[in-house]
Amino acid sequence: MDVSTELQSEIHLTETAKMMQPNSATTPVQIELATEERMELRKTLSPSTSREKAVEQKTKPLNTDFERRVRQLLAEGKMEAYEKAEVAVKLLDLKFEESEAIYAANECGNLYMAVSYLQQNCELCAGRFPMGKMVSMLFCVHRCCRGCAKDYFTIKIKERNIMEAVCPFCDEPDLTDDSVAAEYFNNLDIMLKNIVDSEVHELFQCKVRDRALMSDPNFRWCAACASGFIADPNRKRLVCPDCQAVTCALCKKPWEWQHDGISCEMFAQWKEEIGRAHV
Repeated sequence: MDVSTELQSEIHLTETAKMMQPNSATTPVQIELATEERMELRKTLSPSTSREKAVEQKTKPLNTDFERRVRQLLAEGKMEAYEKAEVAVKLLDLKFEESEAIYAANECGNLYMAVSYLQQNCELCAGRFPMGKMVSMLFCVHRCCRGCAKDYFTIKIKERNIMEAVCPFCDEPDLTDDSVAAEYFNNLDIMLKNIVDSEVHELFQCKVRDRALMSDPNFRWCAACASGFIADPNRKRLVCPDCQAVTCALCKKPWEWQHDGISCEMFAQWKEEIGRAHV
């Protein structure tokens, strides 16, 4: 209520009081009505704005540890509304982590919704986990707990083709599209870094790299080790950059100086003749 409104109300109260002064013509009923009107009018002059209520609430003594913790969240700037701070403290009492409790309290309207938000169902193991321990698939709406995600992607990376490292529920996305695959693997690389073990993540990166290299027509696998590399298409003699093994770019056989200048068929025939001669 602003100053002008208060002044007008006070004037009205004064005039009403003067009009209702008991005199010879005033009945007891009129006097009682005048008194009641003055009481109601005074009520309208009492502090009623939200700001005034907030001031009153702040000046109330801290009667409980609960109130102290609520006000501490407000003072630290972690919560903006008193009601939401109360929800956050109740979530903390339910053993949720502070970051999760604060986020859920700000996002949800009440304690029930906040708890439901923090208790998510894993679609693989059917367990219930806080939101912070859930993993959402990248190209669909499915999600599972971190433990299930770690086990699933570890098996796909270590034992299967990297093209199978998609959603365990709907097999999305379609990795036959190179542009989709490139975007998916880039995002999956970021996600897996915080889920799987470091050696599994490194293997994932190697397989993604090899997949990209294999799309190059000049990509070659080393015949002696598991490494792959881009070869010079004009060179028949290839040297692996990892193990230094030398092989033929065409027949993949270990390179021998006798192969130089002759075709792979002639070199293979020569090897067979040498083998028979030594029998």
